[in-house]
Amino acid sequence: MAETSYPYAGGAGMTDAAYEKLMSKVTGNGRIDLDVPGNSLTTPIVYADSTGRQFKVRANAAYLVRGFRWESGSAGVVQALDANTSGNPRLDLVVLRLDRTNFTVRLAVLKGVPAAVPSLPTLTQSVDTTTGTRYEVPLASIRVASNASAG
Repeated sequence: MAETSYPYAGGAGMTDAAYEKLMSKVTGNGRIDLDVPGNSLTTPIVYADSTGRQFKVRANAAYLVRGFRWESGSAGVVQALDANTSGNPRLDLVVLRLDRTNFTVRLAVLKGVPAAVPSLPTLTQSVDTTTGTRYEVPLASIRVASNASAG
């Protein structure tokens, strides 16, 4: 059996897929501390404050998804939710998505299906880097009432 060494040159080389394979076993998925004053790992990362049909992600939040790092930035993130005019509530799921087409982690919303008793949409958590194009980590579920204008 031939030996391989990476991430250094002279071995197999370090592709994004090889990096994920290596680091996902070491880091796992989860929130990390940026060591910024006022940042607390015990405060939920996603919140709503009734300022519109939207949610917010706290400033200076960081997360690892299969070894790839995501940060919310110093201003945080504000993202609108799609309207729901169905007559029934809907459950949406806020996720961090590792997109393997360009190996970036971005915030995304999985929109649920309105129902009298709604259920959460299904996560995609493909661990096979050769066939699976994404891996999603849940951050928060949000109930979107029918005809809601605020969160």
